[in-house]
Amino acid sequence: MSGWAAYKTPEGVDYYHNSITGETSWEKPAELRTADDYEDAGDWVWYPDEDAAYVPAKVLQAYSDGSMSLQLENGTKVEYRKSKKNKKDLVPLKKSSLQRLMDDLVQMDSIDEGMIIHNLRERFYKDKIYTNVGTILISVNPFKGLGLYTPTVIDRYYHKGISTLPPHVFQIADEAYRKMMEGIRGQTDQSVLISGESGAGKTEATKQVLSYLAETAGSVSGVEQMIL
Repeated sequence: MSGWAAYKTPEGVDYYHNSITGETSWEKPAELRTADDYEDAGDWVWYPDEDAAYVPAKVLQAYSDGSMSLQLENGTKVEYRKSKKNKKDLVPLKKSSLQRLMDDLVQMDSIDEGMIIHNLRERFYKDKIYTNVGTILISVNPFKGLGLYTPTVIDRYYHKGISTLPPHVFQIADEAYRKMMEGIRGQTDQSVLISGESGAGKTEATKQVLSYLAETAGSVSGVEQMIL
């Protein structure tokens, strides 16, 4: 008996624990691998794609000049050729990392463009439009209502205490408000920088920051609406 068993984190990510040795691993141990798992074994890279930016590709053959024969997840075989105009090496990918979608990108196994885009895209598909990068918040416009800005949600972030809540624009607003009110030398000025392309949701993010500040500060004048 190997002692290995599969479990899931609260976010639904698979991990494995050995009750005999006490070892915990993100990688599926050999004792639990299926034929499909062995099919996915080997070296993987991020392959440039016009629509998805990057897609996972399995390395079938690597050549001395950096060129590669690859197979995409849908079974399509492609050739990646190095040349004078194309000198970039493809970025290695740890296939099992694709399952682990992080609230904070700094916790990823590797921080590269392909993995960042994959993480943001998959979280977006799950209606998780907010993702942290340390103290920075990335927001992806869902172009639909998700019920993220109700008084109940404001109250949850305002009274969160030491509990950990998912990334949210209210989290940024709350941090600014508390540091403003609890500065080392009394009240300290704070600023929230909101940037992005046209249509990214900057106005909505600004509105929600002001709404949170007005609500937590006890405003009854609707000042946030006057500003916007």
